[in-house]
Amino acid sequence: MRTICLAISVLLGFASAAHSDPLSQIEGQIQELSKQRQTLAARLKRAELRQAARERLPEPESAQVAPPAPSAFQALTQDGPLAWRGITFYGGLDAGVAWQSHGAPFNGLYPQGLQYRISKNSNHAGFAFAPNALSYSNLGLKGTESIAPDLAVIFDLNTRFNPGSGMIANGPGSLAQNNGVALTSQSSRGDSAFAGQALNNFAYLGLSSQTFGALTVGRQKSLIADNASAYDPIDSAPAFSVIAGSFAGGGNTENSRLDNVLKYRLGFGQARFAALYQVGAGPASRDAYQFSLGGDVGSLSFDATFSQIGGSVHASSLNASQAATEPAGSLSGTISDNTGIVLAARYTYERFIFFGGYAAARNADPQTTVAPGFSGLGGYVISVTNNSAFQYHDRVRQVLWTGFKYAYDDRLEVAGGFYHALQNSYGKNGCNTTESNTCSGTFDAISGVIVYRASEKFDFYGGLMYSTVANGYASGYLYRNSVDPTVGVRYLF
Repeated sequence: MRTICLAISVLLGFASAAHSDPLSQIEGQIQELSKQRQTLAARLKRAELRQAARERLPEPESAQVAPPAPSAFQALTQDGPLAWRGITFYGGLDAGVAWQSHGAPFNGLYPQGLQYRISKNSNHAGFAFAPNALSYSNLGLKGTESIAPDLAVIFDLNTRFNPGSGMIANGPGSLAQNNGVALTSQSSRGDSAFAGQALNNFAYLGLSSQTFGALTVGRQKSLIADNASAYDPIDSAPAFSVIAGSFAGGGNTENSRLDNVLKYRLGFGQARFAALYQVGAGPASRDAYQFSLGGDVGSLSFDATFSQIGGSVHASSLNASQAATEPAGSLSGTISDNTGIVLAARYTYERFIFFGGYAAARNADPQTTVAPGFSGLGGYVISVTNNSAFQYHDRVRQVLWTGFKYAYDDRLEVAGGFYHALQNSYGKNGCNTTESNTCSGTFDAISGVIVYRASEKFDFYGGLMYSTVANGYASGYLYRNSVDPTVGVRYLF
């Protein structure tokens, strides 16, 4: 018996030795999978914290028993957002340095501070302070209060500012500063939905339910702007993307944010639906409406959005002769009825996300003409109006884009994008030259950016965008291309 037991022990010893290497390999694979799981969990936590710091509409959430509220001192000293009794103070600060081959001087009112892509007044080369290159600096206050099972009151107040000047973002104000100024001497300027209002980004109040969705009222982001930025490989970064402005506004940049808006969002299974309705206000506005429908199928996400906005205004600076006769600080405005669509998708594959989209905006002469002298966005008087800019043909501007985002690990991210925009010939006579801005033309941009997340709140980034215009798009431009390598730091809380 002892001999048999000894033999069995020897055989077991040989078997264990024979399988030691495969077992070690399996143990190593288990450890590697555990490390990957921990890395993915850390990335998910970071993404949730960063998403909470951004300006998106809160998703519907069920009302649950809230944990005891921290004291005011705990709220100010704890990690993460500054939250106390269901109210969160959040925001971000973004600043850096850029070199532009053809640029215009910094403007403290202009929301981006610099015109990062090629523009009519883009002129000389040089270095400049570069605010809001990766995202807009902003401050906000938001909250959620449960009032019944599966029902909560939500609100969000937010404003954007220029960290170079400390001033609230004001596109129309930057236009007024350049009234009557020669193109070669102008500073950065452009029309914008941000017109110096105390809460220029959004200010809304509403109800949220996990079952019935979210219904909000107030000044809000348009559905076109929501989905255009959600499917942009570079998150609508002002220095590296062109999916903003007139395309995100459904025809005019002022319409990327809308006042007096009723907005509804609902998620059902893997599908989602949203609708927006604006009550017309003022001499240049009619009722507006937008609809969006999308969903997720495995690793694929997609959305389609439609927009109709009447009596829209595109503001611009007064020329020298107008500035000599019109009230100081007033602006010129082109009035139009606008229709827009956005079709976009993204696909996630391991550490890659691939993006693609198409947007189109049609501008037509308004059904109701608007006389000059009315108060436009931000209270700026529109002293010169044009109600017949598209009398011969509607202007149709289209943009197609594609790109990718790659997460090397939970700290380093690389993104790249390509954007191609084109417009039709909408003047009396068809043309494809630079003789008039009504000629058909193209705008192209290619960009890339690297973001290093040094901590939960600090990002360091660097990138560049090359942009160029041709034919009708280039009419009146001093130069036809520009490149803007930019580096900076962003703080989110």
